[in-house]
Amino acid sequence: MPYIDEYGKAQDKLNKLNEELSNTIRKSILQEAIQGKLVPQIAEEGTAQELLEQIKTEKQKLVKEGKLKKSALSDSVIFRGDDNKYYEQVGKKCLDITEQIPFEIPSNWEWCRVRNVSNSYIGLTYKPTDIDKKGTIVLRSCNIRNGKLALDDIVRVSSSISEKLLIEENDIIICARNGSKRLIGKSALIRNLPEPMTFGAFMAICKTPIYEYMFAYLQSDLFFGQLRDVSNTTTINQLTQNKYNDFLIPIPPVKEQERIAFKISQLFQELR
Repeated sequence: MPYIDEYGKAQDKLNKLNEELSNTIRKSILQEAIQGKLVPQIAEEGTAQELLEQIKTEKQKLVKEGKLKKSALSDSVIFRGDDNKYYEQVGKKCLDITEQIPFEIPSNWEWCRVRNVSNSYIGLTYKPTDIDKKGTIVLRSCNIRNGKLALDDIVRVSSSISEKLLIEENDIIICARNGSKRLIGKSALIRNLPEPMTFGAFMAICKTPIYEYMFAYLQSDLFFGQLRDVSNTTTINQLTQNKYNDFLIPIPPVKEQERIAFKISQLFQELR
């Protein structure tokens, strides 16, 4: 029996080491991905600048149609000067942000703020009296598990829910506020939505045309590093939308994003 106990302890240690190693490799893959080192660059795929212009044009169109607030538009532009420093042009102001740039990216990529490539906002506020077994599912932090939806513990509500707060395919939900700091920032990419759903006020939603790459970014050390910088300035465990929208994100051309997402999926499959 003592030998069996020792073998059991050794197996537990091995299982823990394997899990830690797997998580470390995943983080490494994601970091390589957002630094432009996971797949090669192909000149014929164009530049990230072209993609940013397309997203900006689409946002302007949505504002004109009344589907998006004018405040969602951003005139922030990040560029590299002749002196090899990075600058951010915001209106008439031009700020040196070189110290904020964490690493170099390929020449056809661009640095920008999260607000430049997505729209995000917090969710539904509801009362205990709104809870109804026949109502609409309200996603909470417990419904995010390992980057996917977990619907074994759900709350449904019967209340007026605006179209804006209804979740769509390829939306990303993010835990924006929680009693536990370690849960802030965890996210899930919505795939194969089984029925109409909304999300709670402690959650945020990210809508972006580059959802697969954005989801990879939201799991990376770059995202969580910026999150730690923000969360260390407050005693409240939360990620405000203003702070989130100000986060830096490196953007590759859209075709490269597709290759990056495929490569990540392929490598993650091998880790299982």
